[in-house]
Amino acid sequence: MKNKVLYIFSKNRAGQIDALLCSLVQYEYIKDYDIEVLYTFDDKYKDSYTTLINSWPEIKFTLETDLRQQFIDTVEKYEYICTSTDDQWWFQPSDINAVERALEESFCFSYRYGLNTVLQDPFNNIYQTRLYAEQKDGYIKWNFLEYPPLYNYGFPLAIDAHVYKSNRLLPLLKQIDFKNPTQLESNLFQFRNSIFPYITSFNESVSVNVPLNNMSGATEHMGIEEEIYEGYIAGKRLQYYRNNINASHQRLNWTLVSC
Repeated sequence: MKNKVLYIFSKNRAGQIDALLCSLVQYEYIKDYDIEVLYTFDDKYKDSYTTLINSWPEIKFTLETDLRQQFIDTVEKYEYICTSTDDQWWFQPSDINAVERALEESFCFSYRYGLNTVLQDPFNNIYQTRLYAEQKDGYIKWNFLEYPPLYNYGFPLAIDAHVYKSNRLLPLLKQIDFKNPTQLESNLFQFRNSIFPYITSFNESVSVNVPLNNMSGATEHMGIEEEIYEGYIAGKRLQYYRNNINASHQRLNWTLVSC
């Protein structure tokens, strides 16, 4: 067992999980982290998870029964935890040693923030406050209290591609209730002004959240969800195409390709 885990929350999105896992293998994050997927599904999507689990025997898949307790149990086993949702995607390699150094002087390390992620809301063309970060040894560092709390540069306690030292995150988790990833992130927000006020990241982000659909309920993108599901159980894989990444959440061009 490694001392780091990349913990992925998933619901009804086996096709997206497959694309995420492919990126972790391609850029060798699987060498740095144990990978665990906590999954749940509506009955319709059961067959897609059967296919997914059979395709990835090297990955630990755990059926969700009590999300809060299962997550806490895993955090307690590792020195570092990177959290992710199933619509995250890594698009280049990075230096795990820099992540460890960065976490000695920050509360969290973000794979999806960087000097390039200037758009807060790429769908409405809303920009973030300019980031003034200190250049360090292989990473950058900034005080998140100097930025608006609901904008990315001011938002440390996220669950999309953020890394934490477990002994810092665990006491917070034990103080809150949560039944799904959305509640987890929302309820962690209350600690923003009381934690060590620094975020670190690479100069440029190496991961992006790709919002094709929403794991917490119905969205306008249900047609896309159906297309990916039908393609995945028919033996096709979701493939993203990287463009100019300038946000931490960004829609990408994608296709379904035969395996």
